[in-house]
Amino acid sequence: MTFPERIETERLLLCWAQEADAEEMFARYASDPVVARYMLWSPHKSAEGTREWLRSKLPEREAGPTFNWLIRLRSDGTLLGSIGCGVNKHTVQFGYCLAQDAWGNGYATEASRALVPLWSAAPG
Repeated sequence: MTFPERIETERLLLCWAQEADAEEMFARYASDPVVARYMLWSPHKSAEGTREWLRSKLPEREAGPTFNWLIRLRSDGTLLGSIGCGVNKHTVQFGYCLAQDAWGNGYATEASRALVPLWSAAPG
């Protein structure tokens, strides 16, 4: 199963994260213990830790079961957070995390709504 590298909504741009995004991800949300509180991961201690996390996700994305996108504002490219999904036969799980200043603006809902039709159209 494959998903697009880039998805646009009315306000957002979803794009696959690259290693070059690690420092920005670390600064915006990956190091924040409040953001990570209910995540399956602990706050990253360094941008290198974020880079390692990104490297660990690449084989999963290439193999097809896990996909992660950064969430950015279309208007100015501000990094808001990330959203990802894991596909297992006929089941899809997804999760998201947002920088604290992005909470309460409907960004996760908008990003999720952009992904649901992709799952519905996926073969299998």
